[in-house]
Amino acid sequence: MSRICGIDLGTTNSLIGHGDELYTGLVSSSVNVRTKSQTGRDDVSDDVVSSYKVNMTIGKSGELPIACSSIILRDLCDKATRATGEFIEDIVVSVPAKFSHTQRQAVWKAAEDAGLTMHGLINEPTAAAIYVCKDVKDLVVVYDLGGGTFDVTILDSRAGNYFVVATDGDGHLAGDNFDAALAELAMSELKVKMRFRSKQNIKQLCAKVRRAKESIQKTGVTAYVDMSDFGCTTDFALTVDKYVSTMKEVFQPTINLTNQIVQVNLMDCEKPKIVFVGGSTACPYLRQWVCDETGLEAVPCNEQPDYIVAKGVALYAKMIEDGVAETEVDDVTKCLCIENNLGMAEVVVEKNTIIPTTEVKTFDNTERTRYLNLNLYQGDSLFCKDNDYIGTMVYDYGEVREAHTGIVEVEITVDHNGRVSLTCTDIMTCDTQKIELVLK
Repeated sequence: MSRICGIDLGTTNSLIGHGDELYTGLVSSSVNVRTKSQTGRDDVSDDVVSSYKVNMTIGKSGELPIACSSIILRDLCDKATRATGEFIEDIVVSVPAKFSHTQRQAVWKAAEDAGLTMHGLINEPTAAAIYVCKDVKDLVVVYDLGGGTFDVTILDSRAGNYFVVATDGDGHLAGDNFDAALAELAMSELKVKMRFRSKQNIKQLCAKVRRAKESIQKTGVTAYVDMSDFGCTTDFALTVDKYVSTMKEVFQPTINLTNQIVQVNLMDCEKPKIVFVGGSTACPYLRQWVCDETGLEAVPCNEQPDYIVAKGVALYAKMIEDGVAETEVDDVTKCLCIENNLGMAEVVVEKNTIIPTTEVKTFDNTERTRYLNLNLYQGDSLFCKDNDYIGTMVYDYGEVREAHTGIVEVEITVDHNGRVSLTCTDIMTCDTQKIELVLK
């Protein structure tokens, strides 16, 4: 088998490696859509697209994220080819734990569009834990805060393998939100007029406050942001106090999710350690705040937080190559539910079920029809409108059925990569159909 490389396809930066070796440093995930090439993060021209990962999906709205991801994946493999002298086209990619079936399918399609062979997906916190726990087996909480997404995962490696106990997160909360909040603080404090708040000006301001933010994280000294493009005669002074208060306001939901996942899934006597992953956790103020609020002790780790997932997925790629990945790593799925006629969620696959798994539930038609339409969602809410829509499965009875006479068994399978497949069996005729999800 050819060498399989692991890729951390990040919101802000991406990396590629194999086993114990990374073949690149941090590669900006920004893409120039005019030249169809990877570009620097500080390039804020109108042709540059960044942070597209948070909109990853299949369908019309996902075309740009897939195209940009494809360019980055190809670029990383080309860099690895030059570094190794061996043609690299076999990959494993890490994704946020909260990614749905359609988002995982989108990553798979991006790899195919890049002419690459995908051998699997792995959740980013799981990859991080593989690296951090490779030498010291422990019970850990992985706090993964990157540029675009937040994941929190409990993983137990004390028995020798990597067993995911539970996972949760927020697919739209991370460093970009912090940058946007600091930019808004700067405009509010200096009373910037609306005529200066163009999309391009705000994009440039977010880049400026990000650099100021990173300066404070390293030095602990007030950083100044040039606001002349906004009609201001003075700079915005980003102090440590402003930084910390804004950070707490933006990231309080991550504390709530972390405390909740520990309380629900672990006994009081179990004291996990916390692993910080993702570029946003490079901030010492954030790490100390999280430890104080959760009461958890941080795992000593000399590696930069934005390299940890990449090093873990590189190790996981070697596991797949060696044929031991599915025996050494046990991951879990999100809650999968089907909408009933009242808009309520009928749970088919419980949250944090170990994958791969197959679950079956019975449904019927609530009106006279030939086709049974069932909407599939991911999420924990009792109301489907508050969950993430995945797609609609359409079962053809072959004839019109009176209400409540078309009873079918819906079988949902979640594979080791977190991807979903569906079959429906008519109880009356025993006809079984493999169902393709139809997106709205």
